[in-house]
Amino acid sequence: MNYLIIIQARMNSTRFPGKVLAPLCGKPLLAHLLERISRNHHGCDIVVATSADDSDIPIVQFCATNSILCHRGPLGHVAERFASCLKTYPAEAFVRLSGDSPLLDVELVDRAIALYRQQDYDLITNVRPRTFPRGQSVEMIRSSCFLEHVGNMQDVRDQEHVTRYFYQHATAFKLCCFESPDPSYADISLAVDTPADLVAIETIMQQHMERQLEDSWLEFATLRRRLSQNPRAFL
Repeated sequence: MNYLIIIQARMNSTRFPGKVLAPLCGKPLLAHLLERISRNHHGCDIVVATSADDSDIPIVQFCATNSILCHRGPLGHVAERFASCLKTYPAEAFVRLSGDSPLLDVELVDRAIALYRQQDYDLITNVRPRTFPRGQSVEMIRSSCFLEHVGNMQDVRDQEHVTRYFYQHATAFKLCCFESPDPSYADISLAVDTPADLVAIETIMQQHMERQLEDSWLEFATLRRRLSQNPRAFL
């Protein structure tokens, strides 16, 4: 079986335009995510799925410069963007990730793939219920199932959020949720939604510059909590 990792990314974020390419510890934010995810144990191809809008040309250029597969599709209908990506890069199943998650733990991706290989699921998720920090969200979807139902996603929220349709119709699908061993960190965010988040994430990364690729989500979440409780913790 071949699996694909699809990272959705766009430049026109309302709260933080251009965040996916914002400088973070000397390189674009998206580069950190790609570096971490490329260490997956299953040899998955990785595609950055961005839009055909002119605003996302910088993402296309970044991918071209760094020899990263890139696919362009609708800006608002993200589910259709994923569907067209799968038609260009066919795969048995795909892992959906968000481009604003520079500290995503690749072990969570490997865990989702391992669960998919063990049993006949349509969707593997660690999002519903949320027990991991934001920025550690992983969903793996059977491609044939997704392509069969993408045309049914008439609600704009389903089109934008890609997997919402499956949760809204959960009884029609075979879902598997894997949960955190410590759900007390579910209120922590390791994603970048605002410029302030970027500053916090950079502060955290600077604590472990030499071994950050080996650090787990729990190590980063612990540092993030300390920083939230005491903004001067790492001064």
